[in-house]
Amino acid sequence: MSAKEKIAWLKGLLSGLEIEGKDAKIYGAVAEALDALATQIEEQNEQIESLRNLYDELEEECAALGEDILVLEDLFDEYAKGENEEGEKYATSYVSVTCPSCESVFYYEQVKNKEEDETIECPDCGKKFSVDFAFINDDNQEEMDS
Repeated sequence: MSAKEKIAWLKGLLSGLEIEGKDAKIYGAVAEALDALATQIEEQNEQIESLRNLYDELEEECAALGEDILVLEDLFDEYAKGENEEGEKYATSYVSVTCPSCESVFYYEQVKNKEEDETIECPDCGKKFSVDFAFINDDNQEEMDS
């Protein structure tokens, strides 16, 4: 028997007792207060159940995102090494470059060999500048292959 059903039974019992005067008002007010509390409890239980369902959905989505992140980390590690799982080298090499005007850091695909200067354009500010790749040593160079 639910709280609402018990309160309805109590209300019926009170009406059958034929209580009059101040006592009838007090018992009636107590029964109404209990009914209001039972209604609020039912509404909160529904909200809790709804929140539990949302939590379960979020938990599943977070688990899926975690799995996706692991896959991306593995792919990034492959690119950072410069080769795929089979040991094949990637064809294109990118170098980390800092724009002297806006100090934006971006990756650039090195077209010429390392001994020649190249003029490149910053993707953020649009200014062109020359880069001497001969001075970029392997410690400062971040290679990403695709």
